[in-house]
Amino acid sequence: MENKAAVVTGSTSGIGLGIAHHLATKGCHIILTGLGEQAIIDNLVKEFIKQYPTIKVNYVPCNLLKTDEISEFCKAVKNLYPDGIDILVNNAGIQYTAPIEDYPKDKWDMMIGITMTAPFLLIKEFVGDMKRKGWGRIINMSSQMGVISSPEKAPYSAAKAGLIGMTKGVALEAAPHGVTCNAICPGYADAPIFHHQIRSYAQQHNLSYDAAMTEIFKTAHPTQKPVTIEQIAELAVFLCSSGADSITIIISDCRTSCILCSSGADSITIVISDCRTSYLKRPQIIAEKTNSVCEVVMNSNTRHVVSGLLAAIVLLGFLLPMLLYTNLKSMKIYLTTIKLIHGVDNVINETTHFLNSFDSSANLLKSHHQHSIIQDVTRAPIKKAEMPVTVMDTLNNSQIGVSKSKERPLKCDGCFSKIFKFEINNADICKTENANVKLLILITSSPQNSLARTAIRETWLKYAKMTKEKIRYIFLIGESPETEEIKKENSITKDIVLGNFKDSYSNLTFKTIMGFQWTVKHCNNAKFVMKTDDDMYVNIPGLIQVIKKNDHVLQTAVGGYCFKIGQPHRDRKSKWYASFRSYPQKTYPGFCSGTGYVTSLNVVTKIVNISRHVPFFHLEDVYISLCIQQLGLRLYPLEGFMEQHNSDPCLYKDEKLITAHKVPLRWMRHIWQTPCLKGDTKLKLD
Repeated sequence: MENKAAVVTGSTSGIGLGIAHHLATKGCHIILTGLGEQAIIDNLVKEFIKQYPTIKVNYVPCNLLKTDEISEFCKAVKNLYPDGIDILVNNAGIQYTAPIEDYPKDKWDMMIGITMTAPFLLIKEFVGDMKRKGWGRIINMSSQMGVISSPEKAPYSAAKAGLIGMTKGVALEAAPHGVTCNAICPGYADAPIFHHQIRSYAQQHNLSYDAAMTEIFKTAHPTQKPVTIEQIAELAVFLCSSGADSITIIISDCRTSCILCSSGADSITIVISDCRTSYLKRPQIIAEKTNSVCEVVMNSNTRHVVSGLLAAIVLLGFLLPMLLYTNLKSMKIYLTTIKLIHGVDNVINETTHFLNSFDSSANLLKSHHQHSIIQDVTRAPIKKAEMPVTVMDTLNNSQIGVSKSKERPLKCDGCFSKIFKFEINNADICKTENANVKLLILITSSPQNSLARTAIRETWLKYAKMTKEKIRYIFLIGESPETEEIKKENSITKDIVLGNFKDSYSNLTFKTIMGFQWTVKHCNNAKFVMKTDDDMYVNIPGLIQVIKKNDHVLQTAVGGYCFKIGQPHRDRKSKWYASFRSYPQKTYPGFCSGTGYVTSLNVVTKIVNISRHVPFFHLEDVYISLCIQQLGLRLYPLEGFMEQHNSDPCLYKDEKLITAHKVPLRWMRHIWQTPCLKGDTKLKLD
């Protein structure tokens, strides 16, 4: 998609802005258009130019309710790109609800104008150039209300359904020319307009914000949560890629459709429409983008049903004689064979793990490392060569035996005994001339999350730069195919520590202990240490106030959003799965959520020391609590940690909020740029 020119309407905020950012990351030139104050728009354009220096970014104003302005907009775009644009995303929209008898005529005209007339005129103007060039992408942002409806939304549903109909017609006309036309129909999206609807519903029904959201999602979404802007944007980018050359899709978050669970479509349910000239010829394209596929619905559905019935008949033909003429043991062996046919990789990995746990010549840390990936047994296991070289050297030189018990041992020697090597090491971050570091923030980050790191640096981490020799931070990362890109990033930012272990979710404990080891070695002049993740928003001024109030307590405690007790997840599908071998106990000790906790250098040093004798466990926050338990220290619940994402940017600047979870990147910038007169904390450090 490099050097493709893309117009995204309604791109100054919300879903349109998210799509524009994701297209820009792929090298597309961006034409922004939408509503907003000129100063905010100017800053937005500057932000794009700074963040994506290799592309062209322009803002062209247009009131999509006025046909003459649409005409002028198209002329301005053609002046910028005389050969025509390549991608058109009709995203702009409005929302107004009322009973049909009370619905104002002017609101109807606005709804039809924005949702149908404007996309019609823009497609009419730009599709000719796409056909001439033999390549083009048109994406219309419809809604689940275009497929179903709900009370007081008849005009909205009519407009969105009309947009779907237009999409089908354009798709049929454009397909022979290499141009695709798709409609994305999400349900409730985590955008400003959605939060406004929730607040209105809460007021009408005398409910709290959270209660109103719960009430709406009881029937609205099978996933019980809104679609995120990032998920919609990732899907839009895929539809613009070469992998979607022959795909025309109507995507609907309908309550009756099957769910396609992918990293880009976690909350989007999908209906696939066969438009005769542009249908899903390669369902594996979608499968490669997903973690699991429920079903792909096509015109060949009957053939799949018949094939399934024949397979069932054949299977019964084998099973029936076994049931009649074999004993129970034979049947057990037969069913085991069936299981092997359907899950060879899973059985092999489990068997390998079981044998390794009984290998008396193996060492303890190797066993623990294999426990750390037990919830990922359906994927390729981590090989010995992928362990840190220094770890393997330590193991080969030691004669530590392994208990032949199936259960996780309670103690070990040398579990984390100086094993981490820093492939990238900014050892001078905490060096100061005349003052100690008051706070060190350790941020665990995945290698591919460069946009998240950039957003954090440009928003809440700026507080660290607003003070002198008071606050420091580093991003903690493991080895991956992106290591060379990480090194380039660090050459500019000088704020990354990369350890010699494979970066994965199951190795988060390695990442945190590596960060603690780095702290003890290179930042032992820090008074307090916070650990958080790259999907968090941290209100540093509020955090400083909490630290001041709890200075003495944190010398012997870890504070944050803490649980008194927890139960291991035994479901293999769970992200937090723990096998009985890796953790045989029925409950976890109390632990503080790894999304964000704070403590003192004193406690961090003790954790590093005791970790040499606490067997590895792959869930990082639980492992830290096991260390705390061994040390006889305590967990200390603090208010304001692990708050949920909220639509009011000023709440993030109130002292009562310390950390917020899963804040979208665009919202981080929105929070940072929004002035707040009340409750906006000031940074004061002694």
